[in-house]
Amino acid sequence: MKKYLFLSTLSIIILSVIFTTQYLQSHDGKFHMVFCDVGQGDSIFFRTSAGIDVLVDGGPDDKVLGCLGENLPFWDREIDMLILTHPHADHFTGLTYVLKRYKVKHFLSTGIEGNTEIYRKLKDLLAEHHVSAKNLEAGDRIRLGDESVIDVLWPSPAWIDGRYQSMSEDRLNESSLVLLLKYGSFEAMLTGDAEDLILKELSLSDVEILKVPHHGSKGALTEEILQPLRPELSVIMVGRNSYGHPSGEIIDILSTAGVKTLRTDLDGDVKIETDGKNWVVKK
Repeated sequence: MKKYLFLSTLSIIILSVIFTTQYLQSHDGKFHMVFCDVGQGDSIFFRTSAGIDVLVDGGPDDKVLGCLGENLPFWDREIDMLILTHPHADHFTGLTYVLKRYKVKHFLSTGIEGNTEIYRKLKDLLAEHHVSAKNLEAGDRIRLGDESVIDVLWPSPAWIDGRYQSMSEDRLNESSLVLLLKYGSFEAMLTGDAEDLILKELSLSDVEILKVPHHGSKGALTEEILQPLRPELSVIMVGRNSYGHPSGEIIDILSTAGVKTLRTDLDGDVKIETDGKNWVVKK
């Protein structure tokens, strides 16, 4: 009996320590951002200082659940916002698993849809779980409950109006959302799969973090684009692939510019923490 009571007490103490630790970590007043290692695909999770949880893209399969499980408190089964940059499977398939595991409040995208069975499954799940949906375009601003905002840089309304009806599967990258995340003086540019022809259309300025477009594919980035951005850190989201990602040309451009580069295939999840002024890469 005494042994049973001892083990029960010990279990309660351990659970209390775990709960307290995770609670304090998730309510530390800082902005946390994770470039999830989901293989050959994109998925970026962040929690604002106000406790708003946002997931940008979901990767190609269920690996995103591991990233969320590690970076959300174990009791938290709610995500405030899913953002889909564009309807390619390596960006949205994981969202189907997220919708089955978590309660999601809002779904944001360009409104440009995929024409595949798995995309139709995503739409069905959004409807089944009564998730509020909204379309985004350049000029929109998403406020996240504190100093955090997301500015939508691309696609423009005129571009959507002119291209929407003729958008083929192999040109969906052109429709990819380009987002500028701001918290205090900290800025991160999330490019989805938009490449140089799109980025050249934008007014670019200094950022701390650059998510390298399209898994570092050849032509995704040029010196001309990189110069005004002047990122301190670039992140390439990539896994084992047959496409030659990331391109040696992209690696050289970043290296020549003196930009530190991390890769999810080599470095795993890339975790950033910031108070709006200073930022660090967390191990």
